[in-house]
Amino acid sequence: MAGHNLGMTTRRALLVGSAARLKSFAGVLANQQFEVERPERNTLSDLGRLTAKEHFDLLLVDLDMPKTSGIDFVAQLEHRGGVPVVLVGEAQLFRRHEK
Repeated sequence: MAGHNLGMTTRRALLVGSAARLKSFAGVLANQQFEVERPERNTLSDLGRLTAKEHFDLLLVDLDMPKTSGIDFVAQLEHRGGVPVVLVGEAQLFRRHEK
């Protein structure tokens, strides 16, 4: 899914959670030149391994996932820092950005 533009670095976004809830965000991010990745499994251990071995410029995380919560996943990332995280809920959008 990597879209390469001459002279531009591809930014990577990880979308974690409900496919239906995050579907519209995937298109918006792709239009903004993000390579969008959606993991097959959303367990804390799988997500932890993925984010430890690969770099992402943005994390878009569903608050309510069947196998874990978005809050638990973000808490697991606290020690890594530096990656903007957008938490998506049913009725509202929460933003959190670490500097």
